[in-house]
Amino acid sequence: MPKSAESRGVEAVLNALILATRDQERGHLGPDTLQAFANMWGVQMKAGDQKGGFTWLNFRLEPFESPTATYWGATLAALAVARAPDGYAADPAVAPQIDALRAYLRTGTGGSLYSRALILWADSQLGGILAAYERNSIISELVACQQADGGWNLPSLSTWQRTDGSSLPQESDGYATAIVAVVLREGGGPTSAVALKRAQAWLAAHQDKDGSVTAKSINKDRKPETDAYLFMTDEATGMAALAMRR
Repeated sequence: MPKSAESRGVEAVLNALILATRDQERGHLGPDTLQAFANMWGVQMKAGDQKGGFTWLNFRLEPFESPTATYWGATLAALAVARAPDGYAADPAVAPQIDALRAYLRTGTGGSLYSRALILWADSQLGGILAAYERNSIISELVACQQADGGWNLPSLSTWQRTDGSSLPQESDGYATAIVAVVLREGGGPTSAVALKRAQAWLAAHQDKDGSVTAKSINKDRKPETDAYLFMTDEATGMAALAMRR
C-alpha cells in the first residue's frame, strides 16, 4: 500500500486523539474535533483483514511502524473515542464505526503479549472489547513476567528480532516497563496494584538527571551518536510520565 495512504491513517487517528484529549479538559466537543473524527472514520478500513482498523505506516520498524502496529493505531483511536466529551462514544450516528473498531481490536487477542496489552488498555477506556476472563488473563501474564527489579524487558512482550542480528537486552527496559505500567494503571485494577507500584519505583530509580528514562531500540543495537538513538528513550519518557502522574 502506498505510504501516502498509510500516513493518512496515522494522521487521522493522531489528530482525533490530540483534539479529543484537549476537549476532554474543556468539557465539550469542538467543531474541529468532530471534523477530525469524521476524517478518522472516513479512512477506517471497510473490508479485509484490517476491517475496522486503520492503515498504519509500515517500515518494518518495531513497535510503531510495523505490520502489527495497526493495533497500536486502533488502540489510539479507541482512546480518542473514549476521551471525547458530550457522550460521543454513545452517539448512535457513529455506533457502527465504533463497533467495527472494537471488532478489529478483538482480532489481536491471539497475538503477542505486547499487542494484547495494548488491547487491554483500549478496553479499559472504551469497553466492550474483552471479556472479563480475557482481561484477567492478560493482567496475569503481564504480572508474571515482571522482573525481580520491578521492570519488564523487551523479549518478554513479543518475539521481536533485531534486523542487525544482535540480541535484545535481557535486562529491564524503560519502554517495556513504562508501557506495561501505563496499561496496568489504566486497566489492571487491584490485582496488579503491587506490580504497578514496583514498576513506578523502577521508573523513578532509572530516571536520568535530565528527566528521561532510557530505553533500547527493538530494531538494532543503535549507537549513542546516531540520530535514532534517543527515539525509544523519548517514547519511554512520555509513557513513564503517564504511568507516574497523580
